[in-house]
Amino acid sequence: MLTLKTYQQNALDALAAYCRLCDATRDPNLAFYQSTRQTFAPPPAVARQRPCHPIPP
Repeated sequence: MLTLKTYQQNALDALAAYCRLCDATRDPNLAFYQSTRQTFAPPPAVARQRPCHPIPP
């Protein structure tokens, strides 16, 4: 039997959780929203920086 890589197992676990939510809610849209809301956090703030090389006039 093949051993899955971590990202493959994580993807299958996320799919299984989504399918369970679909079954529980009977609403795939709600299940998708709930499953992605739990998985993803807001992106980190990125500070604006000056370009590496100034643009000549």
